[in-house]
Parts: sequence; structure tokens; C-alpha cells
Amino acid sequence: MIDIITYVPDSKALITELQEKFPDLVSQPDTETGEGGGEFLATKTPTVKNKSGESLALIRGDDTLLAKFEQLDSLVMLGTYEDVFGTTELLVVYDTVYDRTPIVYTDEEDVEQTYTPSAKFGVFA
Repeated sequence: MIDIITYVPDSKALITELQEKFPDLVSQPDTETGEGGGEFLATKTPTVKNKSGESLALIRGDDTLLAKFEQLDSLVMLGTYEDVFGTTELLVVYDTVYDRTPIVYTDEEDVEQTYTPSAKFGVFA
């Protein structure tokens, strides 16, 4: 198993493509009500999204799943954290979606605090 950071510019396009190419990777609507469905079934961290709708997810997969991902036009495998943090072009994509800018706020005791988001948005235990 390997953990891969994926980038999706348009989640709806990804679900549509998965439904066409790999329907086993998308949840199906309830057979009685017809509701629900359309969720990506890969083992992943919660998705990180920006205001433009682009998203990142850390997905755990084997060679079979990764081979399927390589066939998708609407999903880009950025690689491992080592790949992302070691390649300027990949880090630009990562930073476009996941904002690591420190946040300054005032707590309930009127003391200014700074919160710095983790460099890695999600990791598996």
C-alpha cells in the first residue's frame, strides 16, 4: 500500500468520469429511494478544498488502484509528500489548494495567538 496525494480540479467531473470508467469506485444511489450515491469510495483522508473547488486528498492504494487513477483525466496523482515537497511545480499545485499561511487570532483572554497549519494536511496513522 502507498499513500498518494491527489489533485482534483473539478470533483463533479471526477465522479462523472469514475461512473463511466470505474463504477466500482463510486457509491450507488439507494435502490429504494434513489437518493445518495456519487461518493468516491477510495480510502482517503477528508478532502481539502479551496474556494475555486479544487481539492486534494491523501489516498491509500495498491498498484491496481493506482493503475486505475492513471487512466483518469480528472484526477492528478501528485505523489508522496516527499515528491510534493521536493518538486517546485507540485508544491505550487499543493499550495494553491491547501493554505499553510499562519493565522493570527485573539483568544478569549484577549491574547493574540498564532496558529500555523501543519505542512501535511492529512496522514494515515
